[in-house]
Formats: sequence, C-alpha cells, structure tokens
Amino acid sequence: MTIDRGQLGTELRRRRFRHWLTQFVGRAIDVTRSVVVVTGLLVALIIEIPWLKPPLKRMGFDDVNGVTLAIIVFILVAIFFELRILVERTDTTGESRHFPDPMDVYPVLIERMKAISRQEEKCLDILGMTLYTAWPTLTFWLNRAELNGWTCRLTAVTRVNQDLARLVPDEWFEESVKNLSEVYRFSQLPGIKQRNITLRPYSYDFMPVVHGFRLGNGDLFYSILSWQGSKIGRDSYSYEFVPCDDVTPSAKAIRAVFDSWFSRSCATQWREGRLAEVGEEPSG
Repeated sequence: MTIDRGQLGTELRRRRFRHWLTQFVGRAIDVTRSVVVVTGLLVALIIEIPWLKPPLKRMGFDDVNGVTLAIIVFILVAIFFELRILVERTDTTGESRHFPDPMDVYPVLIERMKAISRQEEKCLDILGMTLYTAWPTLTFWLNRAELNGWTCRLTAVTRVNQDLARLVPDEWFEESVKNLSEVYRFSQLPGIKQRNITLRPYSYDFMPVVHGFRLGNGDLFYSILSWQGSKIGRDSYSYEFVPCDDVTPSAKAIRAVFDSWFSRSCATQWREGRLAEVGEEPSG
C-alpha cells in the first residue's frame, strides 16, 4: 500500500481539526452549563432579598417563593448532569479510550506528546507493521519545535525469516525497507541533529501481531491484528488507549506485553538499506 504524502497531510489536518473542534465544543458546553448554574444560584439568592420582593411582584412575579423553588430545582438538575458528565469522564471504561478508526489516534497522540515537559519522558516508541502511516505522519511532526530533544524509536517487519513470507502480505516487506531506510537517512540530517532529535530505526522478523505507540510518560496506544484468510492483515483494526495515570493491574499487564514485543523488535538496528553489521555502533 503506497501512501500519498499530500493526501495523508490533508487527512491528518482534517482529523486534527475535528479533534480540536470536538474539544472546543465540549469545553464551551461545560462553560455554558457552569455559567447557567452560577447565574441561577445568584438569581435564587437575589430573589430572597426582602426589599426586592415588591418590585418583582409588580413585574408579574406574584409567587416569588414558587419562582425561587423552580430556580433551585433547575440548579439541582444542572448540577446532577454536571456530576454525571464528570463521572463519565473519569470512567476508565469509557469509549473515549477506544479508536475504531486508526487515523483518529494521531491527533490525540500529538496532543499527549505536546503535554510532556520532562526531558526524560520525551521518548516515542513505535512498534509498527511497515510504518506505512506512522513514518509519514512523524515526518510532519518533526517540523514542529515541540519535538526538539525527542528520541523516536521505530520498528518494522522485514523478510529475514523466510517462513514469515507465508503469513504476511508480500508488499509489506518492500514498504518496510523503504520506510526504515528513510528513517535512517532522516536521522543523519544536520538539522535533526542540531535540534537534538534522535531517530533509531529497527527491523524485526516475526509476526507483527501487537503494534502501537508508547510515550515516555507511560501513555500507550496499542492494537492487535487479526487473520484475514491465510495471512495477517490490516484492513480492519482499532486502537486502545491506556493513559499514563492508569495504574490498574490490567493496564500494567498490557504495558508489560507491549514492552516485551517492542524490546524484541529492537534486537536489530537498521542502516541505509540494510541491517546493521555485528558490532556496528548504533546511530544517534
């Protein structure tokens, strides 16, 4: 599968705008709801001021106590929905952690990366299949000043193990070699080195079942591929998001699984169009 960089850039910008718009609308609704609650509370208090009751009755509010009761009920209902939304946001089983469309991961991933300020956490690990969307996307991000000082390790599957060719689409290997070689060439650019950006490409030769993204703060986006006929495929897969503040046993378990697969995928470093020689010093 060949990715058109211009088309991918347009798609990423569209997804990022949609993600921003969703966040903006959500925050606007939150602010509006809070303003309504506070305003209603103030009105309920003002109505109870004795010297304001006669003017209110002349304005048509004959039953001031009834108006006050109605406002209080409205405030309680608004607070109820405010608390309900808060519970939904803190619910670790919410749909916001599931991305049925893999492309929707990227806007969230870049926002999480931008939020990292500690240097020791500025690390992006990509356990890829062929890096067919991950590397083109990262090339766009590398133009951003926020990625100064970051270390990015990228892995992709190549045909070292001949038995693997029976299980993985043939075009994956060519795609992986192309992207890994581009990552290596990019890592040697003076501008990348001047900005203290480290790019390390790696090749692996086993079934790319588990893949995804991991940040140095513990954020994890992972996916598991499925069989499509006699070979593994990527026509339909989704991502699950495990935020860094999730320290439940299940979150720790999937982090351990991802780490085991990623560590194994980094066994062989990639050079310009080839695997690294035995004893060759790593780049970066």
